[in-house]
Amino acid sequence: MPEPVKTELQQRYLSRSALFWKFVKDAKFSRLQHLARSASWKKLDWNWQALGITLSARTAAESFGFVPTEVFAHPIVVQEHPELFDYYRLLACLPNKGLSQIKTDKKTKDFVSRCVLLNSFISELLSGSSHINRHIVLCTIFAEAGSEWQGTWVNKNSDSDLICVIEIKGSADKAGAQTRLGETKKSFTKAKLENPRCVTIFLPSILTPAVRKQLQTERDIDKVFNLIELFNNKTRREEFLEELFKYILREKN
Repeated sequence: MPEPVKTELQQRYLSRSALFWKFVKDAKFSRLQHLARSASWKKLDWNWQALGITLSARTAAESFGFVPTEVFAHPIVVQEHPELFDYYRLLACLPNKGLSQIKTDKKTKDFVSRCVLLNSFISELLSGSSHINRHIVLCTIFAEAGSEWQGTWVNKNSDSDLICVIEIKGSADKAGAQTRLGETKKSFTKAKLENPRCVTIFLPSILTPAVRKQLQTERDIDKVFNLIELFNNKTRREEFLEELFKYILREKN
């Protein structure tokens, strides 16, 4: 008999697996692909260049057995079936956030401009990638969707207890060392208010005598590691990683 899943960490990853299975089931990518392919029967006017589709991309798509609507976004098709926008977006491996950041006119929401942007990405990928085939092209949908599902899972666990906070101060300016310590204290005090058991770790690159003295009386700063030492001293670096590893795997009581 296999051992039951008991630890908090195992439970978290089990919930992740279950979430991913649910997402794959709900995504219905095969249905979307079939819907996109079926749209090829419509009498569509393909102004290739205006739609951001290059000749080399068209040639590659044909060689893989794709009909145009299966890999290229046509405004009429997307307008009739809005759910296909995400299909083409995933095919282009563009996250929603990235898409909103690179749009030339963020106020523009018309189907044409968005289709042109997606088609330009897909065209570049089809034209510039070697050793790919039809199966690989379609699997990119799962690659991008998986990264987004991972983000959803991380956010789903964001309501758990805060167990460790690290503040890194990389500046080498000695004159501002105490100011940076003050900023760190504010951050750590906030973390302690959220969870008094939270462990705070301070990583400064400069530890002046005044800062060292002040650290001796700081209640909200639990551990201090010199950032430069971590780069240059293997033993000290291993000590830090071992310390950090405890909080990554720590189970809730």
